[in-house]
Amino acid sequence: MPSWRIILSTVLSATTAPSSARRHMAIWRWPHPFAVLEKISLVTALDVPVLFIGPSGSGKREFARLLHENSRRAAHSFLCVDCRGLTPAKLSRELQLTAPFGLSGGTLYLKGIEELSADMQGAVLRMLETGSWVDTEGASCERADIRLVCGTRKSLAELLEADVLREELYYRLCVCPIRVPGLEERAEDLPEIVRLTLQSLKAKGLELRLAPGVCEALS
Repeated sequence: MPSWRIILSTVLSATTAPSSARRHMAIWRWPHPFAVLEKISLVTALDVPVLFIGPSGSGKREFARLLHENSRRAAHSFLCVDCRGLTPAKLSRELQLTAPFGLSGGTLYLKGIEELSADMQGAVLRMLETGSWVDTEGASCERADIRLVCGTRKSLAELLEADVLREELYYRLCVCPIRVPGLEERAEDLPEIVRLTLQSLKAKGLELRLAPGVCEALS
């Protein structure tokens, strides 16, 4: 029986560019990860936007980091930015303060793309169309060599239909959609997640115990 713990970067690096030294663990039972890993392996070498779709807590950010670490951009930074309340000025500061990321070379992961304001949608669209970014003072950068990866828990098609998302941005972001299953589809993973959570709490000085039969009931 395969282990509960799968070193995703090891699995992926067999078919893609060499993985970086950092490896990220995910608690998935076989064969759940393979649909996601297979799609990731097809796009790691391509410099196109990737959209991870799944509920909160499904691991979208870790899969996005895995994609980055198996791409040609692995030597550069991976920057995760929450879209809630994000403005062009805030994102510009994030990009400038993330050394050695700067505005070039790495991967930008926008968490919760459904939260983008109209102004931010326009800014992201301009970056995708022109390959440049506008800084906080309104001066255009020479080149924003950034791979854009996004995560969402909502259907972008529904946001488009509701006139919440710009049509041009929708088609730019949905080039490579990858669905990440949530825990409701992976009930067998819950006992191990609970065990590791309790283990983590114990390491911080808080020891909790589950009543007999709880783990069996979860699975």
